Amino acid sequence: MTTWYGRFELPEDATGLWQAGPFQLCARRLPHEWIVSTVHGTDGLESTLDVRVPIDGPDPIEGSDLIRFAFEQPPKDVCLTPALADRPVVVSPEEPLHLPSDEQIILFISTPVWLQFSIGERFLPLLDEPTHRPTDTWFGPSTMRGELCYATRTAARMSLDNVPFRPHRVISVVQIRNRSKTSLTVEKLKIPLPNQSVFGTADGDLWTETVTLDHQEEGAMAAVRLAKGPPSNAPEASLLSGPRVPMDAGLLTRAFGGLLR
Repeated sequence: MTTWYGRFELPEDATGLWQAGPFQLCARRLPHEWIVSTVHGTDGLESTLDVRVPIDGPDPIEGSDLIRFAFEQPPKDVCLTPALADRPVVVSPEEPLHLPSDEQIILFISTPVWLQFSIGERFLPLLDEPTHRPTDTWFGPSTMRGELCYATRTAARMSLDNVPFRPHRVISVVQIRNRSKTSLTVEKLKIPLPNQSVFGTADGDLWTETVTLDHQEEGAMAAVRLAKGPPSNAPEASLLSGPRVPMDAGLLTRAFGGLLR
């Protein structure tokens, strides 16, 4: 098993277990209900991938959050889908990056995905949970101007070979071009994840569209562009989930002109 997501079928009185990194989900189908339990681990770098459908016996997760969903006739089909965060994510390199004039770099940044659990042929959504919830942060020039985001630190790797595989994390390719006459310092970078999609490969790698930022002059708004489809690093990847908040290019530039800080 190379992926934790996809469609599964559970007979009555059967249980399924899915683990992606630090997040575990266990679901049991009974005559008139689905019982779903979850556990959020604390290690955001956990790399465990475990899928067991079905499992003999009771729910194997101890100390979990349990939710019951009642149905007249519970559907037997379940679908697990990776989705992106419901807010932008502000990533901070472990050390600031300095980009000289007329230079460009490509960064590979990974962030945790959300797990969406749905059932039936109509994909009725029951859960939408982070596999590892980042901390909250405020991104903006003041407490009056800006927005609530998630925050995480990143190694800001510039070689894909140095990016470790973790089943609960998605990779964003970020291209930064410094078109100004002065050096550009990248201390914080806001990734517009709610406006992006998730693509998956047969090996279980997860990707978003490429984000390109063109920095023109000091104090000017950076031009932001989202590429269409999966990045060139994974051309065979297929679409798994679309954006939470679709946005056209003009709105994207205005809304995320302060991506760099």
